[in-house]
This record gives sequence, C-alpha cells and structure tokens, in this order.
Amino acid sequence: MPIGEFARLARLTVKAVRHYDAEGLLVPASVDPHSGYRYYRPDQVRTATTIALLRSLDVPLPAVREVLAAGDPDDVAAVLARQRERLAAELAHREQVLRALDGLLRAPERVPYAVTVAARPP
Repeated sequence: MPIGEFARLARLTVKAVRHYDAEGLLVPASVDPHSGYRYYRPDQVRTATTIALLRSLDVPLPAVREVLAAGDPDDVAAVLARQRERLAAELAHREQVLRALDGLLRAPERVPYAVTVAARPP
C-alpha cells in the first residue's frame, strides 16, 4: 500500500513514516525505482504502531530499536522495564519541582536571597 494509506492505518504522519525509514526502524516493503514512492505491507502496521506508542512515551530511538530487534519476549520486557524506571525517575523529579513551585507561590519570602537590578557601564 502507498505511504499515505499506510500512515493513516498506523495513525502516523507521512513525515513520521519517512523519518522512521531514515532511522532504519520502518523500512518500506518496496520502493519504486523510478518515482521513489514507498510501499508498505499491512503486517508492518504493528511495527509502526509499536514505534508510535514507544515514541509517545519519549522512549529514545536506540531503545525503540532494541524493542524491535528483540527476538524474545524477555528481552522486550527488559527494555520496557528500563524505560519504566527512567519514566518513574523523570516523574518523581517533575513532582519535586512542582512541589517546590507550589511552596514558592504560597510563601515567596522563602527565596533566601535578595534580588536587585543595577545598571553598570559596559
């Protein structure tokens, strides 16, 4: 099927499909040698959807590549476990920053230093 139809089925943009091809993650089933048009098989939709879901979680491309290359469910589980840990740490950091911001908004006097603006010659 042509790239546009494939992209719609996979719920990706044509630009994203081309990008994943350039990254070697989603290589077309065939490319017309004269026009350069890319064609995909229906069974590639699962790969495209997997990539899209992982990228929606900001999983880096090297980890996406690991998932796609994994020949064993345990290998996939290991990659996903590492990503789950990374996301949990990121979420904990963001929650800490939000708590600090909440505290600052409730009590601006908590800023332990005075800020002054001064004009200085160059």
